This record gives sequence, structure tokens and C-alpha cells, in this order.
Amino acid sequence: VTINGGNTKLQPEKSKSTTLGIVFEPFKELTISVDWFRLNVKDIIRNGGVPVATILANPTLYASLIQRGPPDSTGIGRITGIVQGLTNLGKVDVQGIDLDLKARVLTMAEHKVDLRMNGSYFQKYQTQNADGSFSNAINIASSTVPGVVLRWRHIAAVNYQSGPWNATLSQNFQNAYYDTRTALQAPTVPLREVAPYETFDLQGAYNGFKSMRIVVGIKNVLDRNPPYANSGSGFIGSYDLSYADVRGRFAYTSVTYKF
Repeated sequence: VTINGGNTKLQPEKSKSTTLGIVFEPFKELTISVDWFRLNVKDIIRNGGVPVATILANPTLYASLIQRGPPDSTGIGRITGIVQGLTNLGKVDVQGIDLDLKARVLTMAEHKVDLRMNGSYFQKYQTQNADGSFSNAINIASSTVPGVVLRWRHIAAVNYQSGPWNATLSQNFQNAYYDTRTALQAPTVPLREVAPYETFDLQGAYNGFKSMRIVVGIKNVLDRNPPYANSGSGFIGSYDLSYADVRGRFAYTSVTYKF
């Protein structure tokens, strides 16, 4: 029997963070911003606690999570329940870099062309296992991390402005990662790779009216389907919703009026 519920001994999570940033502007038309970050979190609160198999394999270490009946001939009593409620379990160690680049590549009368790229690079994302060891969570689907932690992802855009008119073409890119195995695959089967995911968006805006802005756009212009993945849909292979947008190509418009 597994026992779920609250835990009166639950402690708050504790974290320490460090950030270091630098902005480099070699000339007026180019700005480069680099931010390094590190985050350490301990006493992670997890629902479900330690896996049952791990508890049973280490009954002395996890004695507080095992409920037993009256002592029998062995002197310890048979197991009657396993506590699976909220538990402080393990640590997370994260380190990475955020990069932001802005450049103006053309200025001619009312015509302006700007480039921008915003990306994130994870150097480290490690989660602590029940036995105290650490596992890498970058570029691999994992039950210990919500979604997938990608080594690299970015949004790059080129923007054209002429008077009240504005047009932007954006690229959204996420690198490949390793999928989870299906329930029918043996642990020795190599992990399959989920392909990189890239989409393009187009947006136009008009600011020629007083206090009004009109925007029209298309998301996923090329109507690209997300790559197949086992990890995002439980026991049914499909798409990883933490990695991709399954809506396909669609158009939108908005009107903003300020008064």
C-alpha cells in the first residue's frame, strides 16, 4: 500500500543564485549583452517522494518511509505501507549563459533594418538522485525535470521599418535532444534523438494613426509539424508539448488604441 498526502515535517526549499552580466557596445549600431547565472536549490519538494523500488532496495536508509506491522519471527515485521507524499528530496545545480545581440545594419532616410538575437545556453543542469548521485538533465527527457532542458535555444529576428510601417521576420530554434524509451523497449536500447525544431514567424504593423496600432501576423509560416517524441504524451507517442507548438500555421491580428 502506498500512502499519499501532506507531510508535517516538510521543509521549505532553499536556494542560492549568482549572476554576472556585461554589456559591450563597440559602436552605436551594435550592442552585445552577456549574462552568466548559477542557481543551487536544495530540499527540493517533490510529490510522490522516493520511488518505491528505491525504498525497498534500501530499507535501512529509508526506514522512515516504511510502515511495518508487529514484529514477526525476523524481529522487524512485514511491510504494510510505503509513504509517497510530499518529500524534501535532493538538490538541483544549474549554470548557463543568456545572450542578447542587437545590431542596426541599415539606416537610409526613413528606412531602417535591425537584427536581434536572444539565446540561452545551459552549461549545467544536474539533479540529485535518491542515492545521492547526480544526473545530467540537459538535452534528455527526464521525469525529474518539467519539460526538456535544452542546451541551446534562440529567437533571431530581422526588422524593417519605414515611416509608420514595420515588418519583422523571426526564427525560433531549439536544438535536438534524446527521447525517453517506450514501455516496450529494453534499457539497453539506445535513446532516439528528437530532431531540432525550427519555425519562422512574420509580423507587420502600422502606426500611422494617432493613438492606434494595427498588427497582423502569421505564426509558423512554413507550417512545420513538431518532431515525433515519446516523452511528451504519456504512453502515447506524439509531440512533446513542452518543446513544440502543435497548432501549426495560423494568422492573427490585433488593434491597440491608447487614450
